[in-house]
This record gives sequence, C-alpha cells and structure tokens, in this order.
Amino acid sequence: MNVSLGGSPIESWMDADALRAFPEALADLEPYLGDGVASKKSRDSVAERDRWYQALGYEAVADAHHEWLPLIAWDCPESKNVEPRDVAWHGIRLPGWYKDRGLAGFRGEITMRKTVFLPSSDAGKPALLRLGTMNDADHTWVNGVLVGGRSNVYEPRDYPVAVGVLRAGANEIRMRLVVERPGGRVTPGKRMTLTIGDDVFDLSGIWQYAVTAEADRDCPFEDFVRWKPTGLYNAMLAPCFPYAVRAVLWYQGESNTGDRAMRYGDELKAMIQLWRVKWHQPDMPFLIVQLPKFDIDAIEDGGWPLVREQEWNVANELENVATVVTLDAGESNDLHPYDKKLVADRVFNAAMDLVYGRQAQPQPAVETIEVCGDLLRMHCVWRSRSDERIRSEGRRLMTLDGDAPQEIEFLWRDCATSARAEAWLDGCDIVARMTARRPDEVRYAWSNNPESGLICDGDGMLIPPFRLTLPTDDDKGIHA
Repeated sequence: MNVSLGGSPIESWMDADALRAFPEALADLEPYLGDGVASKKSRDSVAERDRWYQALGYEAVADAHHEWLPLIAWDCPESKNVEPRDVAWHGIRLPGWYKDRGLAGFRGEITMRKTVFLPSSDAGKPALLRLGTMNDADHTWVNGVLVGGRSNVYEPRDYPVAVGVLRAGANEIRMRLVVERPGGRVTPGKRMTLTIGDDVFDLSGIWQYAVTAEADRDCPFEDFVRWKPTGLYNAMLAPCFPYAVRAVLWYQGESNTGDRAMRYGDELKAMIQLWRVKWHQPDMPFLIVQLPKFDIDAIEDGGWPLVREQEWNVANELENVATVVTLDAGESNDLHPYDKKLVADRVFNAAMDLVYGRQAQPQPAVETIEVCGDLLRMHCVWRSRSDERIRSEGRRLMTLDGDAPQEIEFLWRDCATSARAEAWLDGCDIVARMTARRPDEVRYAWSNNPESGLICDGDGMLIPPFRLTLPTDDDKGIHA
C-alpha cells in the first residue's frame, strides 16, 4: 500500500494520544480545532494565493492541483505564443540563479527564450525536452506549441515534444515562469537538453529573458492543513488498519530537520509503537531510509545530521527495525534523489534480512573507538539481523571515490569549534591523527551534504554517519 504525501512531518502520521508526549505538536494543532476551522483556514490561504496569481494575469483551473493558466492572450496555450510588446530582453546564463542577473529580490513573471538550430534530419521527429528544475511555476512552448508545465521547484521539467513540432533550422523554446519569492533559480548542476533519437543538443548557456509582470509581495503560502499533527493519520492511515501488512517502509525526515530535530528519534519510536499496536503486530518490521545528502535549500544548522543519527539509533533501540544508509544516493541540488534504484536496492537488501530472514549483505558500522598514543582508531564491524555475529574477518574499508576519508572531524565543545582530521583507512579501522589539544568528540559525515571520501566496504555498503565522545585518558576505549 502506498500511503504517503510529500513534505509531511512525522507528527501528521500520529494520533493525538501518541502526541501527548510532545506538547509542542499538540500546540501546533490547537488553532485548527473546531468544526470547520481547519477547512476555512485552508480555503482562505488558497484564495489569498489565487489573488496573488490573478494579479499577474493568471486564473486557477478548478482542480485539486491548483494549476494555473495564463489569461494574457499572447501566452495562452491555444495561441501561437506571440511575442509580448514593450518589454526589454536581456541575456541570462542558465542554469543559474536569478540573483546573478540583478533579480535577487524579484517576484513576478519572467519570460525566457532560446533558439536551437536543428539539422533537416531531425525535423518533425519526436523529442524529449529536459530543462532541469526551477522556481516556481512554468509553462513551456516549443515553436508556439505548449509542451508542458510544472508548479513545484523539485519537479523535473521533462517534456515530450510531439511529432511535427520541430523543424529544420531555428526552433524557439520559450518558458513563461512565475517566481513566487526572492531566491529563484534554474537549478545549477541540472542538465538542459533536447534529445532527438541519438542526437542530444545542449541548451545550457545564454538565454534571453524579459520581465513581463512584477509583484509587490511574496506569493502567500498555502496553509497545508493536511500536514498538521494527526492530519494524515486520521485521513490516510487509520482507514488502512483493517488491511494486512507485512512490513513498513518509512522514507521521511526532511520536514523534521528544523528546530525540533532533536526530538525526532523519540517521535519515530512513538510512531512505530503506535502503528504496531493499531495493526496488532507488536513485532511488525520497519525499514527506515536514512536521509540522503542535500544542500541547495537546507540551512547548515545540524538538523539533517541529527535526523540521520536518530534514524540510525532507533534501529538499534527497537527490535525489528533496520535503517538503510543512502548518502551516496542523494544530490546536493535536489531534495528528490534521481537514483531511486540505489535506494530500492538497499531497502530490498534490508528487507531480505529483516523481513524474510534470508542472507543479505551485512551493514558496516563503527562499533568501538580507542586512543592509541597520538592516533584515534575507530573500529568497524559488519552485522545483519538474521546473523548477529560480528563479521569483520577478511573485510576492509575503502572510499567510494578512492580519495582519503574527507569527512572525519574533531570537535571541542567548550569553544564549539571543529577541525577536519587527518584520517586514513587501515583494514577495518578508520585512523585519525590526534591533535595537540585533545578533542571532545569525533564526527563523520556530520553535515547536510557530505560528499568526499565517503567510507564503504568492498560491496559498496556505506557506514552510517556518527558522532562519538572520545574516551578519557583513563579509558581504554568506548563502544559506539
């Protein structure tokens, strides 16, 4: 069963009784209680958003997706997309940030266009237009034919171009793009291409843009009542309890990386226990996908590594729970990782082990650390749920990119400073050279977007991020 909704916080998947242990969550729910209150708040917020778009010359289609259609005649889907009058065109390099062209505080509508020249051999053929991702809502035409539109920054603009649209020589691609608030972009690092059979045309580089409408305020956010505490539990999950399930796959956490990230582990344990009670399965397996790497829209405030840590710890604290490491599946410039298959393969491996008790690749993790003179040794072991023996014999650590481990750092708590450690791999150990002043903590991959020298075993299984307090001078070592 697919019971999911993007952007949802964990509190929306729990009932009021389970949330009594988290009074801040119930406080968030309080303003929405009462007959008709929540639905009115939702309607009012959508109406306010509608008014913002209408001021730009758009009208909303009456459907659940609140898509938008342009009112201006020259840009209607059924028109030939005639060029607007009295606008000034300028050059802009795409992909890139709008602020790089003096549009840092811009809100409104931009029209962008580019001409691509095609050989006669490609004329009339079907094609795939890929423009990456962008803020916020676009309509896109090729030679005056509407080929698609999206309304979310993380939705890939992959648009099929029908037979007969393309022609030999000049072909115009035009986007009418609404920017809802400052900080917009056509996402750097994403490919922009037109693919026709085996021919791939690069569309990155200089485009022309014109400001065709400007707003005097940010577009209001919709009040997503369904994301509030208990909302998705009551509306989506509770009706599923009569159905039999074998296990749960939990892929969530992005929306809990903010100020309340520290309580995520307790909430996740409470939610697992709640679901197990409601499904009358006290040992129902849970497979947790740890957050991948991500950078472009995330503040480096510790929230992402905190949630990753708690996702890992919950698997160690509760029976029949496994957490899958996916740092290498993420993308720094996309909340939605492109490599879905890698995530699926890791979860499949965990399911073979936890759910079906079959042989699977064991998961490596740092188990103990000890100070040996001027060196810190972090020892890794391999475990599986179906075979709890420590399995390190004949195994060794390496890095995904062949570089030295780049994500090991020391932390001094009294001054809240950290420094990258000189580190290398030695069989099953990660070794770091101690500093003159003894650190309080060692951390690995403790950032939103750890990339260089990620540590794995010979099967490509990554070790999870960790932070560990160093043993004192009187201690021989410490168990992770």
